[in-house]
Amino acid sequence: MRRPAKYAIAPRRASARRQWPRPVATAACLAFLATALAMPLAGCQAAAQQYQDTIAGGHNANLEQDRLRLMVYTSDLAVPYQKLGDLSYTDPLNGDTIDTDHINEKLRDMAIARWGQQVDAIIHVTTKVGGADTPTISVTGEAVRLTGPCSGCRHESSSPQA
Repeated sequence: MRRPAKYAIAPRRASARRQWPRPVATAACLAFLATALAMPLAGCQAAAQQYQDTIAGGHNANLEQDRLRLMVYTSDLAVPYQKLGDLSYTDPLNGDTIDTDHINEKLRDMAIARWGQQVDAIIHVTTKVGGADTPTISVTGEAVRLTGPCSGCRHESSSPQA
């Protein structure tokens, strides 16, 4: 059976093909493309930085919580402990250096810098005001690690130091 003429396919001629003009890349076009490609990259970098900041913030919050679990006492402890070593410092006497919170923070900083996660408490903290020409405050204490069963100790609940 033959197809009707309306369905017949005529051979294509080379001159009948339509040629589309090729776009010419201009400086404005290239600048637009560069900007369009750079924007998602900048967004990714900003998101990655925000993620790193969030992680660091959480890590810093955990470290601060860990520092606060390092207790400072003027007396002895009723639980067994191992003495790690002595702490002492002397500062010029003023309103800030005589403040209990300042003294505790400075002792915590010193103990963590020296013994890291091993230290659980600072005991036998004493202060002494003296100095001939300029008044000073001298602070001493003992850094200890608890050896018996304990709840809330730094070494029981803290994560490994990074």
